[in-house]
Amino acid sequence: MKESLIFAGIIAFNVVFWILLVLLIYKRSKKRRTQAGAAPHKANFAANAHPVSILDREQLDPILERIAENSRCDSLRATLLAEPLPGLFSSKIGGLPYWDPSKPYPTDSQGEKLALLAQIDLSTLPKTNELPREGLLQFFVLPDDVYGMNSDAPEVQEGFRVVYHATVDRSITEDTVRAMDIPTSFTCDDQLPVCGEFTLRFSKESVHIGYDDYRFERELDRAARECGLSELDSSAVLNTLLKYDAYSEWFGGNEGTRILGYPSFTQDDPRPMDSPCDTLLFQLDSYFASNAHPASSPDRNVMWG
Repeated sequence: MKESLIFAGIIAFNVVFWILLVLLIYKRSKKRRTQAGAAPHKANFAANAHPVSILDREQLDPILERIAENSRCDSLRATLLAEPLPGLFSSKIGGLPYWDPSKPYPTDSQGEKLALLAQIDLSTLPKTNELPREGLLQFFVLPDDVYGMNSDAPEVQEGFRVVYHATVDRSITEDTVRAMDIPTSFTCDDQLPVCGEFTLRFSKESVHIGYDDYRFERELDRAARECGLSELDSSAVLNTLLKYDAYSEWFGGNEGTRILGYPSFTQDDPRPMDSPCDTLLFQLDSYFASNAHPASSPDRNVMWG
């Protein structure tokens, strides 16, 4: 009961963040690496009276090391597998969801049925303090051109749904679920980002915050003060990060399909500075073409946009 209540709280505080991730991640590109002239995030700390365009790396490196140390946490990174094919209760992308037909199936406000985007068997995950250790976590989206997102009210679960099953009825079969006539990713049309299905396997890794997270500025301010600097020019930090390939991890280090840790954004973090959404519940990246990912093929891929 305690774990399910904790998990329900996580969902309540992170619905807005998850659906914004869905919209932004399909635009994924390398723009942020080429936009050196773009305006940086607004800083929460004072700029130098005479700001410089590039920092000395000997000055910046200790600050970045402190940021990484202060923000480091566990993340569960997913690997997509073509084989073995996922079962009804497996962790997977796309395919047929587990669902008890005695319960109302997820629909939008017009009664249109949603399709499974991802399903996670929590009992198979590496142990974490943030998630329950039993049950299924599911993400559903509406098969349409924006996958059910409502930009006017992104927190309202109508065109998408996050579902947690604390208990699972293992007597339910695939035939039972198919008889419910629900949309799936097996149709491989343009209304869903997934074609076919993938098995998911998760491994734990240690990550730190990236520059594209709105909380980076807060961590930068903290690290600068810990390093004895009362003021730091945020424009100089951005320009220095962009100048050297050695700093690429601060822009793309949190990409990929994952649970927990820090999100990765194509451009800017959409969350306001006072956002309560501080937990990455799920992030799904694109996997397209066999040379880009071994599990992908023309009839089995994930493609946002």
